[in-house]
Parts: sequence; C-alpha cells; structure tokens
Amino acid sequence: MIAIMLARKWNPMGGYKFLGIILEIYVYCFLILTVALKYTENYSWIESIWQVWQTYSTVGYGNSPAETVNGRSLIMAFSYIAIALYAGIGGGIIDIFINRREAKRKGLMNNPYTDQTVVLNMPEPHHMVRLIEETQHAFPEFCFCIVDNNIDELPTIVSEFKNIHFIRGSLTDKETYKRARIQEQKDVIIFPSRFDGSDVDAETRTVVELVCLLYTSPSPRDLSTSRMPSSA
Repeated sequence: MIAIMLARKWNPMGGYKFLGIILEIYVYCFLILTVALKYTENYSWIESIWQVWQTYSTVGYGNSPAETVNGRSLIMAFSYIAIALYAGIGGGIIDIFINRREAKRKGLMNNPYTDQTVVLNMPEPHHMVRLIEETQHAFPEFCFCIVDNNIDELPTIVSEFKNIHFIRGSLTDKETYKRARIQEQKDVIIFPSRFDGSDVDAETRTVVELVCLLYTSPSPRDLSTSRMPSSA
C-alpha cells in the first residue's frame, strides 16, 4: 500500500500514459530476465519463463532455484524491480479512476448517452431538480446531459440523480456540441443563461440559431420567454 501511494505521488503524467509506460517497462524487464536466466543458468526457454514468473509474482516455489551467483543476483535485482512496477501499475490504475471521476465532475468528459435530452444552460437548481424528477418518474431510465459554461460543476442536489451527465463548454463553440453528441439525441432544451438583462433574449436566440444551423436532427425548444414553474 505504501509503495502504491509513493508511485501515485511520483506519477507526473497520471492516467493511461503513465500506466502504458509502466506496462512497457514490465514487459521489457520480463523478457530481459528470461533471456538472462536462460544463459546464466542453462535453463530451457520454458523453465526460464517459469522462473521469471515466480520472481515477478513473488511466489517463489523454490523447486529449481538459481545456482550461479549471476543468476541469483539477477533474481534479487529483478524482484525489487517487479515490486516497484506492481506499485506503479496499481497507482496508475487508481489514478485512472480518480482522473475519470474528476473529469466527469468538472464536465470534461463527452456525453455517454444517446437518444435522450440535452439541456443547454442549466436553470436554477431546484427547477432542474423538478424537471428531472418529473421526467424520471414517468421514464425511470431517462438521461439528461446538462451543458453549461457558467458553473464549475453540478450542484449536489442535481448530480445525485442517476443518469445525469455534465459538460462544461461554451455554447458558441462547435466542439461543445460534438461533445454533447447533439445529433444523436432526442431533444434539446435551451434555457437562457440568466433570467434578467435586456440582452438575454438575443443571447438565447443566438444559441437556438446556432443549434439549428449546425444540426438538423434535434428539435430545440426555446424556454427563454417562459418562466419555470415556481417551487411548491
């Protein structure tokens, strides 16, 4: 456990790149020790692979231990290398899960849902909760992808619902719509970025026109001129 924590701390890249490098080193070291033991201990290829597997897995059955000084030195050295590599692999896997969770929380991951609803500009949290509750009451497996560039993450009362995905991105950036996979969705609901100010309608209309210009498959619904129902 300590070795894994140290591996994560010394991991400057994180994620798949770090794990890929560790696995590549693991394979190279496995091959090097296999060849080295074959010629220092006069093993067959099968016996050499078996000895390396025992060393790397730290099982060490001891049924045919290395007899030469060079062979024993190699096994001792590569045993420590194997332990360090296992720690690196464990730390890399943990980092992948942590990074994915953080990326999802911060709206950096693409929309995993299709044939569902995309919400552009999240309304007030309690209004969004009512929309989700009413929809998922009728359709329990219904999914929402919320796209908003004005929040860093979804409020807890919204994110605690199942089948909710968040994307942070500008609604004037075509890449944001690609990440939301709008062409593959059933509906697009567009809220104004705010409910006050003289330029709200113009901003929302711009988003509606952009969605219609870029994509023809969704049917955007403009809610800029309608008030959300007040909470009970």
